[in-house]
Amino acid sequence: LYSEADVERLRIIGRLTSELGLNLAGVELVLRLEDELRKAHAQIERLQAQLRQEVQKVHKQYRRDLVVYREERLPDRR
Repeated sequence: LYSEADVERLRIIGRLTSELGLNLAGVELVLRLEDELRKAHAQIERLQAQLRQEVQKVHKQYRRDLVVYREERLPDRR
């Protein structure tokens, strides 16, 4: 019949209309903006995860590229 998400959405619609006094056009706008915000947050999380992976790759590459340097001392010529 109705999913939990559908029931929750109806609860939100009821609250927006009864408690906040929004008309249905206002409710539609609020719901659309909430959906867009949710999608934007998901995209930000994906991009942050991708960025963390890229930073880790760079750090691993730095470790591979590091070479220990020791200055050789030539014998004293006196």
